[in-house]
Amino acid sequence: MGSSDFLLRLDPRTLAGFLEATRDAILIASAERRLVYANRAAQDLLGYSLEELQAVDILDWIALPYRTRVVERIQHNRSALPGFFEIALVRKDGSWRYVRCSILYLEIEGQLYGAVIVHDLTSPQTLRRHEAPTTDANGRDTAQDMVEEVRLANKRLEAPTTDANGRDTAQDMVEEVRLANKRLEAPTTDANGRDTAQDMVEEVRLANKRLEALYQADEKLYASLELDQVLQALVDVCVDLLGADKSCILIWDETHQHLITRAQRGFASQFVQVMSEYAGRGLLAYAAQSGDTVVVQDTYQDERVDRHVTDPEGIRAFMHIPIRLDGEVFGVFSINNLLPHTLGPEEQRAFTSLARRAAVAIRNARLYAEAQGKAALEERQKLARNLHDSVSQAIYGIVLGVRTAKTQLARNPEQAPAALDFVLNLAEGAIAEMRALIFELRPESLKQEGLVAALSKQVAAARARHGLRLEASLCPEPALSLEAKEALYRVAQEALNNIAKHAKAHKAHLRLQQANGMVQLEICDDGVGFDSQREYSGHLGLVSMRERIERLGGRFEVVSSPGAGTTVRANLPLPGG
Repeated sequence: MGSSDFLLRLDPRTLAGFLEATRDAILIASAERRLVYANRAAQDLLGYSLEELQAVDILDWIALPYRTRVVERIQHNRSALPGFFEIALVRKDGSWRYVRCSILYLEIEGQLYGAVIVHDLTSPQTLRRHEAPTTDANGRDTAQDMVEEVRLANKRLEAPTTDANGRDTAQDMVEEVRLANKRLEAPTTDANGRDTAQDMVEEVRLANKRLEALYQADEKLYASLELDQVLQALVDVCVDLLGADKSCILIWDETHQHLITRAQRGFASQFVQVMSEYAGRGLLAYAAQSGDTVVVQDTYQDERVDRHVTDPEGIRAFMHIPIRLDGEVFGVFSINNLLPHTLGPEEQRAFTSLARRAAVAIRNARLYAEAQGKAALEERQKLARNLHDSVSQAIYGIVLGVRTAKTQLARNPEQAPAALDFVLNLAEGAIAEMRALIFELRPESLKQEGLVAALSKQVAAARARHGLRLEASLCPEPALSLEAKEALYRVAQEALNNIAKHAKAHKAHLRLQQANGMVQLEICDDGVGFDSQREYSGHLGLVSMRERIERLGGRFEVVSSPGAGTTVRANLPLPGG
């Protein structure tokens, strides 16, 4: 027997006893918002008797900032499954109780009723403060003290709100809080003599909550320099911190004719397909083309809305904010809610501020991507030069050698082996050169093969590429971090390039050795040398080598003098050495 079947067998008096015994408040109201039932917990929560509750509209004991939200839930969610939402209720004594509610709709004898289950969230500390007298021993109203407490709590907003780059991060929301504080200075009773201080304090609390959300948003938006991650962080912040139901970002394609969905949160899987057909027209395109923000408070009432897009997602209100970069629209930030009229001035200000913050993070990500692209282009150009200077020349030499050997086989067969040896040497050099170039393109190989293997390939490539008489003395693989190994590898690479380009050396020696808790890399040559005590504006390679080693806590030195060759030494400590 299921639980529903069991409940149907219960006597109505037994069910009524359950309702009265539960610790959560239960209230049932008619479609005209008149209360027909409130259990004992509800009467205790609100401080009213059942007769007093039945004499007023249910909105009278809902805190003012939450009334619109409750009305919208009553009007538009009658067919929805039960869902939780949080509001504040006003007790008979004027104090507030923060509660979590769910609404169930009942049809009894053809009449529709709403049953609300209410769980009190107010902490004991807050409860004691709310229930305390509002006058002191001398009869003085202490409401102003509470106002002053709020003002002091917000005093931190007077501090500078700029980041390390001088960018204002919160001025728009700070102004909102200041205006809310200013309203606290006004009389705290309305025309009916009701104390409104609590309403104003709640406004300040909500403004502070939005401001705190924007501060947290900065941390998330600047956590990455990858564009897709920044865009996803923006929609996540919109939903998680600022309370939107759904959010997405669309950006222009390369032709600037269609908008492409690059990030979304809360939408169904088929949403991207629908938007790909819709983008390029409608209000989204208007926002992207005009640069104007579009706000729709009720999709059912606004003729501009294409409802075949909004209805399947249950969207009733939305806001499209253009994201501008360097004076041009980069894309559109879309905020979507399931209830109408949920994008008031404060919400619009918060989302607009978030979009401005996101624009800075997006600009940083694009600059980073451009820098990465330039670096990749420089690497490709360097590879092309190296291929031309080494491998392509070696292959050309191989072709000539093979032709020579072929001719000699026909005319002077006894000379053919010498020509073939020449070809073989060129081929071995080309292989060594290709291995070195591939290693430069794949530095992760350093982790797999080790520093000693990497230096061996570098030495072989230098011999083949430049014809150097280069000797190598390499100790067993040192127990260094991958970062330290890469630093030593790059120093060796730069030093060997310098020998080939500038030293005019006949021979050189590369040593890798371990002693006294240190790993030392030494490259020396018998070339023309230079005065290492002088400053040379063009020696950026030497500066780069020094920075790599000293950043890891090592020592770097260059010893050279005119006519006496050059020695480069890099020393790094072993872990625990």
